Amino acid sequence: MSQSVRASARVHRGAAKELPAAMFTLTHRVGEKPEPGDVTKFVDCLRKWALRKFKVRRLRYVWVAELQEDRAAKGDAGAVHYHVAVWLPAELKRIGRAKADKLRHRYARITDACSLPKPDAKGWWKKGSTERAWVRKSVNAYLAKYLSKGAYGAMPKGLRIHGAGGFEAVQRDARAFLCLPMWLKKQVGPADRCTRLPAGVWVYPDGRREPGGGWVSRLTGECFRSPWRLISFGRMVRIVRVQQCEVKAVTPSFEP
Repeated sequence: MSQSVRASARVHRGAAKELPAAMFTLTHRVGEKPEPGDVTKFVDCLRKWALRKFKVRRLRYVWVAELQEDRAAKGDAGAVHYHVAVWLPAELKRIGRAKADKLRHRYARITDACSLPKPDAKGWWKKGSTERAWVRKSVNAYLAKYLSKGAYGAMPKGLRIHGAGGFEAVQRDARAFLCLPMWLKKQVGPADRCTRLPAGVWVYPDGRREPGGGWVSRLTGECFRSPWRLISFGRMVRIVRVQQCEVKAVTPSFEP
C-alpha cells in the first residue's frame, strides 16, 4: 500500500508541476457506517465542480484511509476517515492568498484555505464533518504519517484503504513501473508494462515446477524470475538470494 500511494503521488507531482495540491479530510460521524464507495462519490462531486468552475477535465487525486483506534476500541462503526490529496487549478490558490493578504493576522492561513470548497457544506460529504487545507510540503510528507500508523487489520471487511486516479496512459505505465520490485526495475523500463506470472510456470530440466511465479514483459514477452526465496527454519523465516538455475518459463503470449 505504501509503495502504491507514494508512486501515485510522485507521478501526479511530476505531471502537474504547476498545480497546487490540496488535502481534504473526510470524517464519519459517530455511528455512521463506512461504505466502499464513499470516497468515489466525493471525488465525483469534486470533479464535476472543477469541470464546471475551472474547465478541469482531468482531476488528479490519491487517498488513504485512517483507522481512529480510540473510536474503534469503543465499537464505533464510523471510526474510519479518509485523507484525499487533490491537484487543483493554481487560480484557486491565488484567490485564497489574496483573501489572506487582506487580513494579515494569525488567521491568515485559515483564510487561505477558505478558497477551497468545504465538502460537507456543499453536500458532497453527508456522513460527517470535513476539513480542507493547501499542502505546504509534499503530498508524500502529508500522507507518510497516515501510512505509518498501520492497524489496517481492524478495518471493516471489504473496505478499500487507498486509491488514486486521474492518470493518463503513459502515467499509468510509469506508476506501475515504480511499484515493481527493485531487482526487476534494473532490467526493464516503463514501456515493458510488466505483469505477474502465475505460480508453477518455471520448469526445471528434470520436469519439476517451481512453486513461485515471476514477471513477464508485455512489450517483449521476456520472463523474469525473482532472485529471492523465502526459506523456513522451523519458526524462523528468512528471505535469501539464491543462485539462478537453468529453468524454462512456460507462459502464454502477450500482445505488445
